[in-house]
Amino acid sequence: MGGRWDATNAADAVLVGFTGVSLEHTDILGSTIEEIAGEKVEVIKDGSSVAVLTGDPKVLKVINEKVRKKNAKLYLSGKDFKVARAQKTGLEGWDLDIKGISQEYNGLDLGVLGDYQPLNLSLAVTLAELYLKLQDRSVDLVRLKGSLDDFHIKGRFQILAEQPAIIADASHNPEGIKNFIKNVNGYFKDKKVIVIFAVLKDKDHRAMIKDILKISDALILTSSLHSRSLGLEELASEALEEINKAKNKDKMPSDIYKIDNIENSLKFGLKISGSNDIMCITGSITNLENFDSMVKNLVKKER
Repeated sequence: MGGRWDATNAADAVLVGFTGVSLEHTDILGSTIEEIAGEKVEVIKDGSSVAVLTGDPKVLKVINEKVRKKNAKLYLSGKDFKVARAQKTGLEGWDLDIKGISQEYNGLDLGVLGDYQPLNLSLAVTLAELYLKLQDRSVDLVRLKGSLDDFHIKGRFQILAEQPAIIADASHNPEGIKNFIKNVNGYFKDKKVIVIFAVLKDKDHRAMIKDILKISDALILTSSLHSRSLGLEELASEALEEINKAKNKDKMPSDIYKIDNIENSLKFGLKISGSNDIMCITGSITNLENFDSMVKNLVKKER
């Protein structure tokens, strides 16, 4: 986790990519954004190339200091590379133009949902450019388009079923939850939203539950049955505290439930949902390997 102590840091990376930095694993990485960023930048090696999506000034200050110390080269999103055009194609994904460091890539079909995915692709393309440049090669547009065919990411605003729509989004930190909420509002405006939420205790769970409450018409609090999961009673207590502090109670969920695990939460969610509702499983989702098949099997049984 982090950077300094991550297993991948055993390698001398010639390329480094950063998306964003949030408060997570605070018992190990630090209690502030600056401290966590300080751990993450330890993956920057002498003379490496560093591509960055974040615009957070606190994070960028830490990155810049490390880049100078390591005589590395920094490439910033919006300055050195960017998403030149992003058009949603409904629930099919995106039609994109990306301006890389070396060239432009137009007419890319990206078949994943989420407003952050075009930016993520721009970072991936930039890292590919930098790597191939070391070998006096360049990114081939035809091959790039081919690599995106049937491209999917498990647990990243993944639609697992319809009527009701069931979405899995492993948003395990406050930044991820904010993106999740933005996407629910963007794709499913005016729908009743049933949220199944679990979180690990080393995350900034109070900030996450505060935001989750704002989007939930019905909220099912649960556990991923992981050793690091926040206890269900503590999670429920935090949710009630936030509801009591809220100035506008009308924006809080009308119903809150406590259920022991995600599978039973899904079964219950299917019982209380209508065909036009959406059900979202978010927060700390563990064991994603067989998660989609488990959901689809449950939907078949409950129907």
